[in-house]
Order: sequence, then C-alpha cells, then structure tokens
Amino acid sequence: MRLSQCVTLTDGELVGEDCEFSAITTDTRNIKNADLFVALRGENFDGHSFVLQAQQSGAAAVVVEHRVEGCTLAQLIVKDTTLALGSIANGIRQKYKGPLVAITGSCGKTSVKGLTKSIFEQAGKTLATQGNFNNHIGVPLTLNGLTAEHDFAVIEMGTSGKNEIAYLANLAEPSIALVNNIRAAHIGGFGSIDAIAQEKGTIYTALEHSHIKHRVTGTAVINLDDAFSSQYIKQTEHLKQLGFSAGKSDVSNFSFPCLSAKNISINAEGFPAFVMHYQSEKVPVALNVLGLHFVNNALAASACAIAAGLSLGVIASGLQQYQGDNGRMQRLDSVVRGQKAVIIHDAYNANPGSVRAAIDFLAAQSTPIRLLVLGYMGELGEGETIEHTSVGLYAQEMGVTHLLAIGNLPRLAAEAFGNGAIAVANTMEAAEIIAPYLHQDATILLKGSHTAAVDDVLPILSKTGKGLSPC
Repeated sequence: MRLSQCVTLTDGELVGEDCEFSAITTDTRNIKNADLFVALRGENFDGHSFVLQAQQSGAAAVVVEHRVEGCTLAQLIVKDTTLALGSIANGIRQKYKGPLVAITGSCGKTSVKGLTKSIFEQAGKTLATQGNFNNHIGVPLTLNGLTAEHDFAVIEMGTSGKNEIAYLANLAEPSIALVNNIRAAHIGGFGSIDAIAQEKGTIYTALEHSHIKHRVTGTAVINLDDAFSSQYIKQTEHLKQLGFSAGKSDVSNFSFPCLSAKNISINAEGFPAFVMHYQSEKVPVALNVLGLHFVNNALAASACAIAAGLSLGVIASGLQQYQGDNGRMQRLDSVVRGQKAVIIHDAYNANPGSVRAAIDFLAAQSTPIRLLVLGYMGELGEGETIEHTSVGLYAQEMGVTHLLAIGNLPRLAAEAFGNGAIAVANTMEAAEIIAPYLHQDATILLKGSHTAAVDDVLPILSKTGKGLSPC
C-alpha cells in the first residue's frame, strides 16, 4: 500500500515523498524494514517520542499528529493517530472479499475465535486476532494484516465501555457476526446487564453496513440458549439468521436454520464429546479442551463456519484439532513422590459467568480434593461485593472441597464458602498453601481476572513440584 492512499483515508497531509510500505506497527520494538509506524498517544506514553527510533529501525514512513523535527522520513500528519490507524485498517478491509467473522460476548469469545480459526484453517489461509488483541488498537492492527491471500478472517472484539463494539465492528464490516453470550462482565462500565446486551448487539448492526458496501447479506449467528436471544432475533430479522443451542432450546421452534448438540458427554479427564446436528446432517465431535462449557463455544464456532459455507466434516476436523489457549482451561500435570496433582490454569480472565463454568468443571472431578484458587473478578462496579460472595456460595454448593482466596474481594468468597476456605494476601502466600496439595490426589483450579495475576503462583509451584508440564 502507498502512503498517498492513506491521505484520502485519514484526511491527512503528506509531508515528504510518497512511498510504499509493507506493514503497519505501533511499537518500535517490532519494526521491520519498510513498515509504517503510527505514533499513538496513551495515558503513559507518546509515540511521537519514538519516531526517530522508528526511522533508525528501518521504517518507511510515519503517521503523526504534528511534524517531528529531525525525521527525514515521509510524515502523514493527521488529527488523531488512533483514529487514523482505524481508518487505514478499514481501507485495507475494503479490498478483502472473503468471509469476515466478528465475535464478541461476555465469556468465551477468545476460545470461540480460536475454534473458528482452527476450522477455517482446514479450508484455507486464515487471519485471526492474536491472543485477545481485541480493542481499538488490536482490531485495526489485525485488519491491517489482511491480504488478497487470505481466504477467511476471524476478528475478536472486546469492550469495557459504551460505543466500542460499534466502532470496531464498523471498521471490520463483518459478513458474519456473533454475540456468544451476555453476562455481568465489565458491568462497572455499563451499569446494567441490559446495557451490556445493547452494546454487544451493535455488532449485528454492522452487518447492515457491510451489506450496503459489499452487497452481501450478512449472517447473524445467535446463541439460542442466551437470555438475550429473543432481543437479537428481533434485531436481526431482516438479515440471514443462524442459531445454535447446546440443549436448552428446542431448535424446531425457530424459522431459521439451527445447529444443535445432542448426546453430550464428558470423559473422566474432563474432555467433552457430542453429536452435532444441522438440518438433516449429523457428525460426532470429540473436543480436546476441558469443560462442558466448551460445547457451547464449539457450536458457536461451528455456526460461524456454516455461515461461511463449510461442511460439517471440515468443521468437526477443525474442532478436534483445537488444543486451547494458554491460561484457558489449560491442564498442567505435576508428579511428586509418586502422587499426582493436576493444576487447571484458567486464570487468563474471569467474570461471574466464567467462574461458575470453571467451578462446574472442578466440582465434577473425581479427585477427593477439589481446590479452587480464586483471584478477584475485575470491572464489576457496585456489584463486586455480591458477585464475589455469590461465587463462594456457588463453589460450596457445587461440591468444591477447598477454596483459597487471594486478596480482599476474594476473601468475601472464602467467608461465604465457610469450612474449607482460607484467605491470603498475595500469590506468595497462596503458593505456600497450595504446595502440599501437589503431593496429594487433588485437582487445583486457578481462576481470576488477568490483572489479579493468579498465575504468578505457577513459577513458585514449578520449583516445589519438580516442574509443571502441559498435558
């Protein structure tokens, strides 16, 4: 792409000679030769301070909000570099003609993205969001990677405040969109679960814009088991609709095509299996990720793939090849003195819904010791007290035998749990409590928001338990 093309997209001013650039970056540590460097501003940094470093590292040109003295590269001067990054990304998206799936939701969106990517890779070259790079910076950077060589694209979108999903979805212009579910995640930024549903639902509105621009009727993929499914069905009735249910809904009641799971089971190690039904077809699926809640995630990904035109056989193969993501129901085995403790690392993120799903898995394990190590759940606003108390009660009711709370808010969960619970101040103290369980027949599940850093116990336990290894 040429820098002059970005002038039109951003309504900017080009200072210097036009040039070709190969990729876009916002981090001088990752610059490759002929990259375009976008100087973003943040609360604690200003990318304009790194423009000269970008020049030394081989950048072809820079996008800035004011002319940078000493920089001999071409400079595209714009009003707002963050918005310019998005505008350039949208311009690149216009050239892409394949299916583009946009995924949001309160729980499981990163896993659904990974499952969808695994399916698409069975059929062609796929661009997908890396990690949970799903915000106003990550989504444009992902879109900027789209090329004519890609057959499929899967874009994850997250939000912690109003109007973010609408902005991201309008950049991506999806042909297929999914709200995986609605839970009380980030409720502190919205005030109510209804407001969360409204925000997430704007991803479907973007299908209309995509239809106008790309002349393709978008497909709204709808979780029929979610409390807000009726709202989304009504919102998208003028679009193509494709529903899915993990057994809580009678798919025969809907006028549009639906995907369902039957004969759902879980083996002794915690891996689920089911038979996937779509219209007159059915196919058995055995997942290689832990927890029954992955059945819902697998159906969500499968519905997106059906909307993109893939067969059930290809879909089943992609589902079965997915091995999960780090920190999301990741099994770690530690063998000490002939006895075995299994650690389940699910501490990449947490909200009340995902904590309950993790508790369901833990409670179903056959080991005599079932220990929940709980860090805080972030961004719950005024509901943080009741939600932490509630998950403690839920863990006790479901049959978790021990609860280890790290920090002040999780202490409320420990108090609600009662006998068998203990609260500590930090992960160092937590590791000392956990260490003896490594010698016993135990299942230990780590859960908490990313910023709670519950997984900091792992390096300590690695030394104590003679090493942790992915299963």
